Amino acid sequence: MVRRVNRQRDQRGATLVEFAFVCPILFLLIFGIIDFGSVYNDLISLRQGVREGARQGSVGVFGGSTSCQLQSATGSTETQQLMCLTKSRIGGSDADLRVKVDLNTSNAVGQGLIVCAQRPISSLSGFLSPFLDGRFMRTKVEIAIENVPTGTNLTAGKEDPPSGSNWSWCTADNPSP
Repeated sequence: MVRRVNRQRDQRGATLVEFAFVCPILFLLIFGIIDFGSVYNDLISLRQGVREGARQGSVGVFGGSTSCQLQSATGSTETQQLMCLTKSRIGGSDADLRVKVDLNTSNAVGQGLIVCAQRPISSLSGFLSPFLDGRFMRTKVEIAIENVPTGTNLTAGKEDPPSGSNWSWCTADNPSP
């Protein structure tokens, strides 16, 4: 009888050791799935919002407000309105989201309008922060201008990029990241 009790006690200890080995891998997998889903959702929102902002700008609809959080924005009033419209289409916090509007040559029908946006990637769970911190999600849409309303002055403009990033990838001759 005594031997049997000791064996059960030994089995419980082995199970606990096995769980201690498996637990970190299990947590990494679970939190990795959560963070991947969150980052992927943010990327889809970023791409869709930039696409909608570029489309609105190409038909001459720039929005009516410059009251969003623009970080040292340059460009005309219409450009800043288009930046705010793009930010509202993307959603989320304006504090870490940056938008750039560029023109291939001029604000004329048939010319290219480029709208870019970027924001830092963040870990929802915090478990994968060491792997995601310092990285950015970026997107760029280039579309032909279809309509230039009379009296509008759309120019190139941009916000200061987030700390640790730049706008070098957002030009007419660079493909989308």
